[in-house]
Amino acid sequence: MASIRSLKRTLKDYESEPDSYAQDLKNSFAGLLLRLLRDNGWTQKELASKSGVGERIISRIVHADHNCSFETLGQLLFALRTRVAISKKEPETS
Repeated sequence: MASIRSLKRTLKDYESEPDSYAQDLKNSFAGLLLRLLRDNGWTQKELASKSGVGERIISRIVHADHNCSFETLGQLLFALRTRVAISKKEPETS
């Protein structure tokens, strides 16, 4: 079983990789999409119907398990009548 120290080292190593930044974006958009669905009282199926994006793709996006294009994000946001902006986030220090 891995020790806490070992897990922290592994996490720190991962956070120094570009993949961790991509995962942060996926997680952020997944959380936003779930909030917007809840706020609108929509299901993923309803969003698929209104956006033209497949239900399976939407499911993968809300599980932060899909590298979607800006075009796909735009379709979803347009259907939800929502505009977003990306802002700089300061790195966390330990």
